[in-house]
Amino acid sequence: MEIIKVKNLYKTYKQGSDKIIAVNNTNLKIKQGEFIAIVGPSGSGKSTLLHILAGLDMPDSGEVYINKTNIVNLKGDDLTLFRRKHIGFIFQFYNLLPFLTVKENILLPAFFTNKNYSSYNKLINSLNLKDKENYLPNDLSGGQQQRCAIGRALITNPLVLFADEPTGNLDSHNAKKIINLFKYYNKLGQTIIFVTHDNYLAKKAKRIITVKDGKIVKDIKNVKTNF
Repeated sequence: MEIIKVKNLYKTYKQGSDKIIAVNNTNLKIKQGEFIAIVGPSGSGKSTLLHILAGLDMPDSGEVYINKTNIVNLKGDDLTLFRRKHIGFIFQFYNLLPFLTVKENILLPAFFTNKNYSSYNKLINSLNLKDKENYLPNDLSGGQQQRCAIGRALITNPLVLFADEPTGNLDSHNAKKIINLFKYYNKLGQTIIFVTHDNYLAKKAKRIITVKDGKIVKDIKNVKTNF
């Protein structure tokens, strides 16, 4: 089933007197359950594309349908509510609330959306954080903080899980742990789209989209993925 459809997406930024084209007439379709890496050189527009897909940024023109809802037409509270209910997002630098415990950080989105969080115990065990649930973020390692951020993004059972350089602030050991978690949740049916500059991590995805100068220049299925 098609879960995301992008039509004629265009986004520019001003840099001094210059106009930078970050997303250039992009069209894209993504099916439910896909595991996708978006790659490309620095400044290629891959993170801008991801942020627009997740409703964190708006295009100059074009359409972004998530589960048949054009999120470009949603404004203010309507867009916020849609993101809370249907989208999970993982940042490179975690963005955890420092005064909340691991458990409280993970459960926060469920509290705001009034969703049932009966899956919490299973989730925190799969993240290997059960013994850390009463810790504050500053008491955790970088890998543990990112796992907490993954839990926060998954607690509402989102339609799509987005991640922007989710391993960019981690050593290779913890980076492999994070990508293995993604593979685990994708096997359970979670749609995952992540941006990375790491070719090793990108090759773990089932589909690799390459962006250059704001355009998708390559879109291939990764038949060598070992799942």
